[in-house]
Amino acid sequence: MGHPAEVEVLSKALSGIGVDEKSLVSILTQSHHEHKRTIKRGCSQFFVEDERHFERWNDDAIKTLKAEFKRFKALHFMK
Repeated sequence: MGHPAEVEVLSKALSGIGVDEKSLVSILTQSHHEHKRTIKRGCSQFFVEDERHFERWNDDAIKTLKAEFKRFKALHFMK
C-alpha cells in the first residue's frame, strides 16, 4: 500500500512552480500496481468524474504537467 508520506511528497512535487521530477520519478517507478492505486486515491486532484460517472484525467492538471516536463526536457538537454 502507498504511504501517506509518499502521497504528500507527490502532491508537493506536482504543486507550486515547477515539478520536482526526481521525487516524482523515484516514487512512481518503484511502485507496484496496488501501491499506485493508493497513490492515485491520495492525489485526487488529477482525476475527475465525467458526465457518465467514469473517472478520467483532469485535463488542466495534465496540461500543466506536460508543460513542466517539456520545460525540464529543454533544460536537461541545454546542459
